[in-house]
Amino acid sequence: MMHRFPGPYTRSAHQGRRGSILLGLWFVSILLVLTTQITTRNLTDGRLLSRTTGGIGALATTESGVELALWEFNYNATPFAGWSVSTNPWCAGFATCRERTMTLTASTGQATGTVLVLVRDIDRYGPTVRAIGQSQGSSVRSIVDVELRRSRRRGFDHAAFAQGEVGISVASGTSGVSAGTDSYDSTVAPYSVVSAGENGDLASSYNAPYTAGARLTLNGFNESPPRAIVEGDGFAGFQADANYTVSVINGGVLTGTEANLSQTASSSLEQVTMPGSCTELGSVSLISSGKVLAAGTYCADSLRMDGASAKLSTTGDVKLYVRNWVALQNGAAIEADGSTSLRPERLQMYLKDGGSKLPAGTPNTAATCSNQRFCTASSSQVTGTLYGPDANVRIETSTQFYGAIASSSLALAGNMHYDENLAKVLTDYGSGSLGTGNVSIMTWRRREEEN
Repeated sequence: MMHRFPGPYTRSAHQGRRGSILLGLWFVSILLVLTTQITTRNLTDGRLLSRTTGGIGALATTESGVELALWEFNYNATPFAGWSVSTNPWCAGFATCRERTMTLTASTGQATGTVLVLVRDIDRYGPTVRAIGQSQGSSVRSIVDVELRRSRRRGFDHAAFAQGEVGISVASGTSGVSAGTDSYDSTVAPYSVVSAGENGDLASSYNAPYTAGARLTLNGFNESPPRAIVEGDGFAGFQADANYTVSVINGGVLTGTEANLSQTASSSLEQVTMPGSCTELGSVSLISSGKVLAAGTYCADSLRMDGASAKLSTTGDVKLYVRNWVALQNGAAIEADGSTSLRPERLQMYLKDGGSKLPAGTPNTAATCSNQRFCTASSSQVTGTLYGPDANVRIETSTQFYGAIASSSLALAGNMHYDENLAKVLTDYGSGSLGTGNVSIMTWRRREEEN
């Protein structure tokens, strides 16, 4: 038998086939790597596109939520009436916080996304909106925080602002008592004489229907130590004129400066009309007895209080409109949010324009309160805000007023403690609502997150 051995050409053929196989495997490996990279790139691009698309959709939903809140402020006659009281953690510590969840739909009726809108500090100068939106089928959420500002309605920028004369004095020879103003911030701590501030400013502004001039007078009656002290600035009128004067006489003390009001300040207070809807109280007479008002809006013909047990207390945000007069004496007290918190913003009192003054000889009222629209006497105490553009107001000796006053005139023989927090609180004159204010966006912050 003859054996054939592979020759050189046969060996080369085997080597060629093996090389071809190796080269083919190399090309396949390259193709697999490229395919993997392309597939990974496509998946990454797809996720990026999906996230971008989801983010754009989420932003659109949050913008719709912010627009809804702005519409409530600027155009709705009864703003936020259909909104729920919010328990969202973002609202913690805020007295007025509302929320609403809205589903957005296309013209075909198909849902395109949802947004949760939260609004806090609704009744303040600078409310805040948070909108949390998400488009349909996306895991991306957009969160927008917006700070708003509204046009100021004059009311509580000072301890007292009057369209006529403001006078501070204690009758000569009345020892151991003083009259004046100081300040505190109720959001920080209740009032304390030890930590009282010096922002108890007083202002008088000329307005022809109410007064012939703007005058602020501090009369110390040359007593020592001084007993007519304003811890703050004194403002009168808008220009240097004989009708616009700040007079600190007979040892009175003004710790701040004497100045004219800013030219941008309003010279008049908007009138008060009775609200369209309120709980009627009639003529309220608390003679050594008390009354508690829950949160809401109330209307009264008059309010008379006499005795240390005569207390009008609130347990929520209360607006009280009085058609005629208010008189307190002998330790009577009006207490906003209880007797110790001293949060005057919780009780806003309004005196209707054109109301009657206290008739002389009215039982259980002080003689010095006759012919006044609002008067406190004989160690009485008030915590709240008082707004009465055509009302003459008298705060008698040894009485305390925590809050702020805007009126036609003010005679102060007691003590006013201005709550600086009231500069952020809006007034409601009864002729409009919080929904008629000019609210605009001041700051806008946005972030995204995935569920």
